[in-house]
Amino acid sequence: MPDVHVRPTIWSNEQIAVGLRDGRLKVALVARALKRGPFGDFRFEELLREHIRLAVPPNHPFANGVPSRWLMRRSNRL
Repeated sequence: MPDVHVRPTIWSNEQIAVGLRDGRLKVALVARALKRGPFGDFRFEELLREHIRLAVPPNHPFANGVPSRWLMRRSNRL
């Protein structure tokens, strides 16, 4: 596909569903298959199962470990 343009954007699930339906998006990468709500009739294909790791410089506040409270807040937003 020589004419592919990728623009990473963070959208809500609803915005992604609308964008796919109205043609603004051709494909979307989502964290998990959503079988209900606006994605009920979409097809999902698992692309990979990989751990995502956070890299920080030695002087970063998370260099000694990511605080569990921060991780919990982040995971609840997904």
